[in-house]
Amino acid sequence: MKSADGITGAGELAMKRFKSVGVGALVVMMIAAVPGLALQVAAAEGDQDSMLVVVLDGSPEERGFDYGRLAGEQIRGNLELFWLDVEAEDMSPAGVRQRAEWNEATVPEDMRREIRAMAAGADVDYIDLLAMNMYGTSVGGMGGCTQFVAAGSGTVDGNVVASKNRDESGVNILMVMKPTEETYGFIAVTEAGYWGVSFGLNEMSLCDGNNWMPIPDDAFFEGGYTELTSNRMVLERCATVDEAIQMMDDLPKYGGSTLMVADMNEGAFIETVPSDGEGYWLDPETPDIVAVKVTDGIACHANHYLYEPYYSMVLYEGFGAMWTPSIARYDNGMRLIEEAGNVVSAEQVISFCRDLEDFGNSHPNWIKDDHPEIPWECWEDGWPGFSICNARTVSSGVFEMSSECPEMLSRMWTAIYNPCWCPYVPLHNALVKEPEAAGEALMPYRDGTAWLVSMRLRSVNENEWGCMVPTFEEWEDEARTALAADETYALSLIGSGQPGEAAAYLTTEDCARALDAIDLMLSLGSWVEGEYDENSSGEGLRSGEVGDKQA
Repeated sequence: MKSADGITGAGELAMKRFKSVGVGALVVMMIAAVPGLALQVAAAEGDQDSMLVVVLDGSPEERGFDYGRLAGEQIRGNLELFWLDVEAEDMSPAGVRQRAEWNEATVPEDMRREIRAMAAGADVDYIDLLAMNMYGTSVGGMGGCTQFVAAGSGTVDGNVVASKNRDESGVNILMVMKPTEETYGFIAVTEAGYWGVSFGLNEMSLCDGNNWMPIPDDAFFEGGYTELTSNRMVLERCATVDEAIQMMDDLPKYGGSTLMVADMNEGAFIETVPSDGEGYWLDPETPDIVAVKVTDGIACHANHYLYEPYYSMVLYEGFGAMWTPSIARYDNGMRLIEEAGNVVSAEQVISFCRDLEDFGNSHPNWIKDDHPEIPWECWEDGWPGFSICNARTVSSGVFEMSSECPEMLSRMWTAIYNPCWCPYVPLHNALVKEPEAAGEALMPYRDGTAWLVSMRLRSVNENEWGCMVPTFEEWEDEARTALAADETYALSLIGSGQPGEAAAYLTTEDCARALDAIDLMLSLGSWVEGEYDENSSGEGLRSGEVGDKQA
């Protein structure tokens, strides 16, 4: 880890406390050779969304201004949604702004500098944008999300596989961050206007992503970092799961979250609660982080606490709630793992992320009846995101960690929108070495065209969820075959001492596939007359002719 030391894990299912460095106490557990054990531990007890490409480089001021300039329209839209959420919660916008000013000093200086420049580039108020970064994830709430991690005997080829479905509202961007002397480069997905990220993959073959967790309204810690901020810090500073666990232990936490993290050897789920030095709502001996490693099996996570002591805190101490959509998605994850025989490939995990079992469930009491171990008063209902892929899924990432050349050949399969309405496009982490070329080549993703086509496919086929998945899967199979050839050639370049040429080659091929994915979606469209040519090959899109159209 840059500027930090790693830690060692505990033995199989053993729990070990580590001395806290700064905040809280750390608990690490290990899953080894017991597929799906993370699931069993606890059991014993809007659619304005888009995907742009933003390439960031230079000082915090340069990165922030470019970010704001490139995604200004999307940032302004997300700020509008944030203030609507504030008002919906009967909060005072003036009070939220004042709160952000009072607590500005708790935000790291580089982050403040980048957000201030981002506000200037997007032509928005700095304090408004700071407030969204500090409180946006808690004001909106109930964001959903589902994650999988598989390692060792839990995967077909022994390479680690991980995933995150993002269930939220708000305009999304694909962020490409160049490495610096202090930080690793990464590719990631986030909401426009946020300094932090939702999920991503760095140049060291470390991926991460978080799930929102329900906690009491009065439990948030004003001095802590939000989950999106922590996600980016992990990608910038960590090269291994152990380093990520240590960093999450060190960082003060604002709210409740579960971070999925994986490297080329193992994965982990890191459950967190708000940090609080005074312990006014939490026993001082209670850690603010519990990590469960996945070293040789497969596990999943949704939006409720699974691990002790948090699981019992929810059930018996009124800490947060058990959310019916989360339990449903978690149960579906267990079902999919069992049906797969506890061994998966990245291809199967992609199919998990598209699973529509129990889509739109209108009978949450059925879920409660299936879980008599959970007291009735602990339940909370919510929007009907009961299937892993649901109406609020806005993007998805599936990660394959390379053991041959992890710094270039690890992949982030990216669904630019809901994965039932677009193919997963594979991007190698070599792309962070060629960000300018990627940003230029991926203009249709940058100007909103790609997401517009995907949204249009959904809008004209709203009653036929999953109808296009077989076609997308066929395209992904062909992409997978081409990837194998691309990576063989890239390895030959690396072996002959040409790593720069290998990175450029992989970036060129990845971008070509991303453009081909748009052509595929266009070929499936039944477009409004005059909006698109039904037989378009996509050349109009690539030249920007329809990039500013609205769905």
